[in-house]
Formats: sequence, C-alpha cells, structure tokens
Amino acid sequence: MNKNQPSEGELFLKSFFRENGIKNQAEKVIRGLRNDDHEYRVADFYLPRLKMYVEFQGLWNNTKDDRERYKEKMRVYGKNNVPCIDIYPENLGIIEYAFHARMLKELKKHNMKIELFKYKFLRFMNQKKTTLIWFAFFMWSGIVNANYFMKTEEGSLDESIYAMIYLILIIQFILLSFNAFKYLVKER
Repeated sequence: MNKNQPSEGELFLKSFFRENGIKNQAEKVIRGLRNDDHEYRVADFYLPRLKMYVEFQGLWNNTKDDRERYKEKMRVYGKNNVPCIDIYPENLGIIEYAFHARMLKELKKHNMKIELFKYKFLRFMNQKKTTLIWFAFFMWSGIVNANYFMKTEEGSLDESIYAMIYLILIIQFILLSFNAFKYLVKER
C-alpha cells in the first residue's frame, strides 16, 4: 500500500500536533470494519495516547462525489464506534478552538474518561509551560537556599529576600492549582 502525499491541510495539522505535544501517526490503516465494502480504511491521523483518529476533509468543498466519499467513511466509522474528529478546510483558521471542542465532544461521546483526563492534562502542561518553569525555578531556589535562610539574622535583607521567594512560591502554587482545576476538572 502506497502512502499518499500529504496535503497542505494535513501538513498544517501535523505541525499543529507537534506544537501541542500530541503524538500522532499519519495514514493509519483500520481493518475489519463491519458493514463496509472496503477491505480497510486509511485514517489521516491516529493519536495513540488519546486513542483518537483525525480525518482532514480537505476536498469537502470540491465535488459532490468527494463529499459523498467522506460521508460514507464517516458513516462506517460511526457504525463501528470508531472515535474520530473531522476537520474541514475552514477549521484550519480556528484550529485551536475547533480541535479542542471536537476532541472533548468525541471523548465524552465514547466515554473515554482516561483519555479525556490525558488530553486535558497535556493541554494544561503545554499551555502553562512558562508558569511551570518559573515554579520549578523558585522551588529549586527555595530548596537550595533553605539551609542558608535558617542561618540568617532576623530582620536582615537576606531574610527579606528569602521570605519574598517563599511568598512567590506560595502564590505560584495557588495559581497553578487554580489553573490545573480549570483545565483538568472544569469544562472549557
């Protein structure tokens, strides 16, 4: 079986997945689908950590025949309970929103609770990278300097600086906790 040359839309999605830390496999073969007149189907992408397929409907607006082929593939996936997100050319301009909304919808539809948590956690980690780096820096700074802090004189400049570092650590921890709650528990 020859791999198709990826379209510009598929290359865009591949780049989107890479930028968001989403592991993917292009041109994933799906065999053994019931009620299908094809021996196998080829999905544009498979996201193994999330157990989700992604189809780019790049020729949706091209011809009626192209649209009917896409619809038939969608029907076969639906009958076989294959979790799949469909992305259309007009979605590429709003890919962050479209992908996120469809991912949540599809994961819930298939009752994929573990994958839903993984997706939300991955999204949180990817979007809060800078905050996490600063938090790690302040944690490291606090741990390294904890010994010295215990030996400083009361009321000294050093004591004030270390107290400020600990205050920032506490604030960062609270902010991270709220953000984690927003991404992992609360719907967005």
